[in-house]
Amino acid sequence: MHRIFLLMFISQIFPIHIFASQLKSSQGNVWKEVKPGGNTTCARGDDFSFFVSPGRSNNVIIDFIGGGACWDSFTCAKSTATFADNVEYIKAMQERGELKGIYERERDDNPFKDWKHVVIPYCTGDIHWGDSTQNYIGEDGEEFTIHHKGAVNVKSVLDWIKDNYTDPNHMLVTGCSAGSYGSIYWTPQIKELFPHAKLKQLGDSGAGVITEEFFKTSFPRWNAMGSAPDWIPGLNPDEVEWHTLKIEDLYSNVGNFYSNMTLAQVTAAYDDNQVFFYEMMGGDPDDWSDIMFGKMNSIEQSSPNFRSFVSPGTDHCILPYERFYTQESHGVLFKNWLKDFVGDNVPQTVHCVDCEPDYVHTSS
Repeated sequence: MHRIFLLMFISQIFPIHIFASQLKSSQGNVWKEVKPGGNTTCARGDDFSFFVSPGRSNNVIIDFIGGGACWDSFTCAKSTATFADNVEYIKAMQERGELKGIYERERDDNPFKDWKHVVIPYCTGDIHWGDSTQNYIGEDGEEFTIHHKGAVNVKSVLDWIKDNYTDPNHMLVTGCSAGSYGSIYWTPQIKELFPHAKLKQLGDSGAGVITEEFFKTSFPRWNAMGSAPDWIPGLNPDEVEWHTLKIEDLYSNVGNFYSNMTLAQVTAAYDDNQVFFYEMMGGDPDDWSDIMFGKMNSIEQSSPNFRSFVSPGTDHCILPYERFYTQESHGVLFKNWLKDFVGDNVPQTVHCVDCEPDYVHTSS
């Protein structure tokens, strides 16, 4: 399962009782750990917590962490899990200084080094969308319980943000892998909390290439509709079946409703982790790249305020890695593209020309 766990980088509203401690990485970065308590939980009952890194500016990153997904007995079982089920992994990576890219706050070339940074760990297997408890049957015939409570956890974080950041200037809502889906799902709620902020959304390596069968049989187990932005036409669960929506529907409806807010996605053209999960859902891995490009183009055609950056190769995620500073596509450095994206001059879409890597997964 080592390949699966490359994915790591690969709320009901209730009072927040804060327990805070300090985590210091080997790079000297300090995070405050916040334990909201209440109804928050990880998939197997472990405590949920989130992290805050102070900044010198009035700008804020809200950062949804990735870590796979689970939707049935095989993907959710402890021995074969395809998701992170507690927050300890992110704490360990921070303490060892393994988080690079936008987390390297001592680097002068990090565009976000002075921003406040709220890190939302992921431990519920539901791409930060869920509000359900499901019982699954393991290979041994024994029943086990998974708390798909990502939405409950996120709402506790948003409560804290609202109480502690009263008037942010620029905001970036982002996330890698499963966190990419969390970022677009929660962007409308965050925009409503901070209507005057200059808010941008960037999904990293969450292109939404999903099989129809997954939507019909597995997606409903998360109960992702409970926190949906029902004020946006086309996303109100009372008027539309959410299991029929595609990622382009989510981006297009959000983008058209908030026409003054820019949305974006970044991905590799042959992202091996996204290809892997598409195959896990029953899709043909050879189709993934073409479907991904089709989705990017579809969103941009329907939403003029959407941009995308597609780089060559198979790498999964860019924000938490050293390649954040070196990755190029079509002669454009991603770090500079993103700096422009969160600024006043929104860059154009960039897609690689010679996208295919030396090795591309082919079905047997």
